[in-house]
Amino acid sequence: MNKSACFALLFLTTGVASAQTLYGLSSEGFQRPPVSGKLWSVDEATGAATYIADLKLADGETVATSIVGMANLNGTLYATDCFNSTNELFGSIDPATGIFTPISQQDAGASLNWFCLAADPDANALYTVEYQGSDAYQKHLLAVDPSTGNLTDHGLLSRDIYELAWDTANSTLYGVGDDGVVYKVDKDTADLTSLGGQISLTNSNSADLTYDPSSGKLFFNDGGGHNLYQVDTATGVFTLIGSNGVQNNIDGLAPAVVPEPVSLLSFGLGGIALAVRKRRRA
Repeated sequence: MNKSACFALLFLTTGVASAQTLYGLSSEGFQRPPVSGKLWSVDEATGAATYIADLKLADGETVATSIVGMANLNGTLYATDCFNSTNELFGSIDPATGIFTPISQQDAGASLNWFCLAADPDANALYTVEYQGSDAYQKHLLAVDPSTGNLTDHGLLSRDIYELAWDTANSTLYGVGDDGVVYKVDKDTADLTSLGGQISLTNSNSADLTYDPSSGKLFFNDGGGHNLYQVDTATGVFTLIGSNGVQNNIDGLAPAVVPEPVSLLSFGLGGIALAVRKRRRA
């Protein structure tokens, strides 16, 4: 195999990082003066959290957080329930700097509190649940347009779901209810199917669920208890990984790495094969 083929193979095998790291976002609550939400990296093997940056707008204004949702859609980190001095916002986060870019104003419409966020790359959509509001969206599963923040109602849930995660390998939406039980959530009808596993929640609002495609694992972070768990997708059983090691309530969780699309992988493998054939002909 020539050098070009070796380089291509190295690129493909390292394109999906093996660091096994998650992003975490902590809720610092409503305080006066406002306290910035904090972005963390969370080690999947130990649960340990490492501080990255405070959230802020591009002009340096503090961005506070309270009972957030977070998801990584096609390499962009999105977050809900972030606040500047005047509004409750949905937007994106630069994971290197903590700069928050607003996309829409959550409190401008009928839906206010989005307590979770899951990313479906196949549909290029985000999913959330409206926790409370003065409208028919309360306790509804909603699809969020990532570019505008516009909402599409997918139906009323039979119970409160505070955490959501999309399993890209099995095209399955998982949720954790206020009862600590893991459910499969039908993204089209909002129907719930219990997996049977259950966890005793320190605070059902202060937690999050995420699926990491690079490791193929489902994770749950109990922000109030400051612990990271792995969740068995067949049984819903929670297995403790370890403590976050910080007192901040990390209740937003998202994978730090998005795998290369299958089409790109196929393209890369095709390039390797071509390079090998050329090498053999030389």
